[in-house]
Amino acid sequence: MLKFSVEEQYLPGLDVLVFSNDLGFITHHGSILLSIGFVPIVATTLKATLATLRSKAIELVIVDEEAGVQETQRILKQARENSPKVPVLVVSSSSHAESRRQAVDLGAAGYLDRSALQDDVVQALLPDRPRRRESSRGPQRI
Repeated sequence: MLKFSVEEQYLPGLDVLVFSNDLGFITHHGSILLSIGFVPIVATTLKATLATLRSKAIELVIVDEEAGVQETQRILKQARENSPKVPVLVVSSSSHAESRRQAVDLGAAGYLDRSALQDDVVQALLPDRPRRRESSRGPQRI
């Protein structure tokens, strides 16, 4: 079971937005992110994801393409408009070259196989981010 809490002293710049409606995906990626010091903000709807992109400073966005190709494209467009320097990773079990090309054309920093995201991939995308041993905050759900 996921535990959600907010630390009293907020440290900006450690938030990672995770868009998915799959609890297994959220749990898997949330635990990886927490283990390297990032705080996952979980959004299970397109509306919540877009609102978060407009209102918070996000370090990285992870999109579960299984939630919908159109939703993925909208998130990529919104991220490019609001925060063009924020990397967006699209995670998918699909091997369609056209989906990958479209995601990259819309600004995705990477297109990964659904089971391929590891902490070294996140660290490779954010090499300047110092690692923390443990996050004192759990995932936040919006």
